[in-house]
Amino acid sequence: MQLLLYRSTLGPLDQTAADQELERIAGAADTLVVLMPVELEGLTRRLMSVVGSQRPAALVSRATTGRQRVVRGTVSSVASIARSAGLEAPATLIVGEVVNAITPAALMREPAVSS
Repeated sequence: MQLLLYRSTLGPLDQTAADQELERIAGAADTLVVLMPVELEGLTRRLMSVVGSQRPAALVSRATTGRQRVVRGTVSSVASIARSAGLEAPATLIVGEVVNAITPAALMREPAVSS
């Protein structure tokens, strides 16, 4: 099952419900995509409890622009790798075996333009 999850910070009263929903969805998905992840280290800690620490993970910063950057690691390491690399928002977190399919050649392709 592939899954797209948009997660926004709704405020302190709604954060517990948002965290529980994220954990429920992550446990049911082969691939999890989180748009605009907030507090990446806390997010990956919560994900580790559901999908394990060694699940492949990537963070894509400024996707489809000339400033796009990608770091890869595991759920347990991607936040520190991203911090060390200085990745900035906007960013997308991808978790799952699909991360292993991201090749350098795929990252260098020009985005498709449709008319």
